[in-house]
Amino acid sequence: MSRCFPFPPLGYEREHRPEDLDAWKEENHKEKKQKKEKKDKERREGKEKRGKERSDKKHGEKKDQNEKHKDKKEKHRVKKKEKNWEKDREEQHL
Repeated sequence: MSRCFPFPPLGYEREHRPEDLDAWKEENHKEKKQKKEKKDKERREGKEKRGKERSDKKHGEKKDQNEKHKDKKEKHRVKKKEKNWEKDREEQHL
């Protein structure tokens, strides 16, 4: 077959091999399927990992907020006790 012309030379007959072609297509299809499954698996694992990291981060932030809130409550309690103690002391002196 000549590369110079867009058609085959005279008397050229193409050999048909449907068995080989089918086998090749089947093999190629399996390879693509395996490759796709592997890629999907990696994506899922990546998403799970990122999701876990985010939840850990959020949990840590929430924990910090709770600690700050507890600290504020404790400071408020201490101030309230001091005020009450001072009032009681003043009343005793009068």
